[in-house]
Amino acid sequence: MSSPYQTGGDTMTRKARSCVFGVVVALGLGCGGDATGADSDGALGTWSATKIEIVNTANSSIREDLISQGYSLTLAFSAGGTWVGTSKRPGEPAEGFSGVYVETGSTLTLTQLQPPPTITMDFAKSISGNRMTLTSGDEYYDFGAGLVLAKSTWTLRRQ
Repeated sequence: MSSPYQTGGDTMTRKARSCVFGVVVALGLGCGGDATGADSDGALGTWSATKIEIVNTANSSIREDLISQGYSLTLAFSAGGTWVGTSKRPGEPAEGFSGVYVETGSTLTLTQLQPPPTITMDFAKSISGNRMTLTSGDEYYDFGAGLVLAKSTWTLRRQ
């Protein structure tokens, strides 16, 4: 997966890459509380995105749901603090990526190690039954007229 700050390529490619990491993005949520450990907070297992909504911070009426546009994302979290993922954009082959994660209270920190470059993202996390919601801090996203500040919310279902 390319750098989230890369601006080359078609708009959908930039949007999909932004969403997964980086603009998905360059995130900043604070980590507070005691670390609970990757294998005790409920994120273990395989999750598929049912919605990835990006909302313009300056104008909340500007938003996109990448899943409704045909994008897909699956993340699998292991007890050893590692994760693997697969994303797919419409008309493109699936891409794989992997890294490490830490759960600290209601924060989930994902660090993508492969493919390079290394990208770290913090999310506010909530889990209810088989549904996990991840909410980013401010990130950059291209809605089609250049990069702007946005927030993303990922809704995932446990498989």
